[in-house]
Amino acid sequence: VNLQASSGECIGVGGRNGSGKSTLLLLAGGALDPSHGRVVRNTREHGVLYLPQSPERLFFAETVLEEISFGLERLGVARDNARDRALAALEKVSLDPAKFAARSPFELSYGEMRRVAFAIAFALEPELLLLDEPASCLDRDGRAVLDRLVDFARDSGGASACRGAVTPADR
Repeated sequence: VNLQASSGECIGVGGRNGSGKSTLLLLAGGALDPSHGRVVRNTREHGVLYLPQSPERLFFAETVLEEISFGLERLGVARDNARDRALAALEKVSLDPAKFAARSPFELSYGEMRRVAFAIAFALEPELLLLDEPASCLDRDGRAVLDRLVDFARDSGGASACRGAVTPADR
């Protein structure tokens, strides 16, 4: 595979089951090393975010707010600033912070969990956003949130790659 993603570009990856789409994203994100060839990423050290097919399986925090704030705090963002960014990200994914911030992420519907994962992406503002099956479990409103996330990544100068991407015909 020879693939280049430039700043502000969105690439969709499609193919049959087992054809290597997820593996390609994991290679692009640095979670896997290639058996031959090379992968070059021109991003800052923590500039890549990979959201797997079921990002909710990675949740661990007691509240939605803690779940979204965690990555920011690990990157050195002050707790109050991380909290403000997390609350703003909840609004961007159309989850009312007053209703969702204190809830357990494990008590949410799958679509709401997916929106929390998207909120994490909004809050972290990665240079390279890798989404594996991002439209899974989403209703029409959730797909609109996904569209906003991809547009946000593209418009802020980042690149995004999606496996099973939403195409303009799907919108």
